[in-house]
Amino acid sequence: MKSDKIVIAAGANIGANSAENDDSFLFDAFVSNPVLASVQGHPQQKNFVLGRTGSGKTAILRIIERGEERPQRINVYDMAMTYVANSDIFAFLDSVDAPLNLFFQYMWKHVLLLNFIQVYFQVNDLNSSRSLFEKLNDRYKKDPRRTKALEYLSLWRDKFWITADESVKEISEKLEEKVHADLGIEVEKFSARAGYASTLSKDKKTQLDRRIKQIISPQQLADISAVISMLGEFVQTQKYQKHASIFIDQIDENWVDEAVRFKLIRGLIEAVRVFRSIGNCSISVALRIDVYQRVIQETSDSGFQADKYEDYFARIKWNEKQLFEIANKRIGLLFRRQYTNANVHFSDIFSHNVGQVDPFQYIVRRTLNRPRDVIAFVNYCLEQAVDSRQVTAQNIRDAEGFYSSKQRDALIAEWKAALPSLDVCLRLLSRRRHVFEAKELVEGSQWQDFVIGASAIANAPLDPIVRLSINTLQPNAGSSQDELLRTAVSELYRVGAVGLKTPSVERYLWSHLDTPIMSPDVIDGTSRLHIHPMLHRALLVDAREPTSR
Repeated sequence: MKSDKIVIAAGANIGANSAENDDSFLFDAFVSNPVLASVQGHPQQKNFVLGRTGSGKTAILRIIERGEERPQRINVYDMAMTYVANSDIFAFLDSVDAPLNLFFQYMWKHVLLLNFIQVYFQVNDLNSSRSLFEKLNDRYKKDPRRTKALEYLSLWRDKFWITADESVKEISEKLEEKVHADLGIEVEKFSARAGYASTLSKDKKTQLDRRIKQIISPQQLADISAVISMLGEFVQTQKYQKHASIFIDQIDENWVDEAVRFKLIRGLIEAVRVFRSIGNCSISVALRIDVYQRVIQETSDSGFQADKYEDYFARIKWNEKQLFEIANKRIGLLFRRQYTNANVHFSDIFSHNVGQVDPFQYIVRRTLNRPRDVIAFVNYCLEQAVDSRQVTAQNIRDAEGFYSSKQRDALIAEWKAALPSLDVCLRLLSRRRHVFEAKELVEGSQWQDFVIGASAIANAPLDPIVRLSINTLQPNAGSSQDELLRTAVSELYRVGAVGLKTPSVERYLWSHLDTPIMSPDVIDGTSRLHIHPMLHRALLVDAREPTSR
């Protein structure tokens, strides 16, 4: 069908912004990414699909899940984590720096273990739960290597079938009972007196630490790891080989209070890798990269070494060709549904250059190379072209105004956990030329407004811009302003708001295309910033080329 027979109807779009709500396009117009193969492989190669908001993490999990015979999805909102977050016992343990990371790691291993048992062995009631235990006990009761594993399973022989919510609550209550029995007086003091932990002497802290480590014992982790190892061996002896797939999404959302969320995610990361010993089990988790960075920030002092986990992460990246295929497939699907047997391509609808620039190149240059960005921009364009046969250059420019404003807001929301000061930082870029030197940021009242605004942000102890802004306002601040400038530029680069050309490189680098982080140490006043085109309209940026460099 030729484009002159097409009319863009009101409400026409090429899909929803979120994969959870995109069933009408996701499965019929899916474009594969190399990450899919690395996560889908049996035995599984990667466990965590890591990417920015809108990069396609949930879409990839949903595609894999749809093709699995026995998928099991853990809904984090259904877990009893609010119970943990609101517990006086857990608040007390956290205040005295108890090794909660060990408990959370154990908790996740137990939840994953029960989910694997339920889906692989089809355990869904008391009778099937007891039957499985008897089968395992008969198989391994004479094997001294499996004594600890069988002892652990015997404690849960009637409960392999219970929900994650029930198991989390039961595990938590058992820990609370032990803490209350041994340290009940200390917990009461903590509840009655604000700042209890800060009043403890060094000897008292040492004593508490020793007693708590006897309660939160690493032996639990060893015992459950022994169970996982035993099950890995057992399933290999079965005549009919099956496969169990467990999926976890939404873990980077606000499903639990931040006081424990990042420690819980760290516990999950450490727990998942143990299940690789079960070749018939794959665990796939979607995780936003900014939340992962916050996990590193929050837990690094507890011995978390990010480098040793890289083998478990698959990082999503898209190139222009793949993104065009996404837009092209979705345009084709949209008009096939609207016009019988229609064969419409992106270029049939977007046939007008914007100035001298191809329409798709114009769109993709205003994205962070993410499917969600492309889908959103195209949808805005279609909205501007209702009752027309094609999307004109003016339609695209008009759509860009809406899109740019939404991108600014989305960027602030995306990095709210890791960088609460981003909103204030972005104001530093408003009404500037699209390329300029870093030292220009400290000129005029805009800089002072930035410092004052950032220093006033509450409850952001890990935000380096907030910390340095407060230092800058102190008497005899010395070199604090220079350090703040370099850090602000580094953070603006990290989130994708600017490209950066330092004295040591010959071209602009972008975090979504090149190195994801640029150290403040390589940035100086002569470093050149390039404001990302997606923000030009929202920040009233002057996009004209400078007369000289």
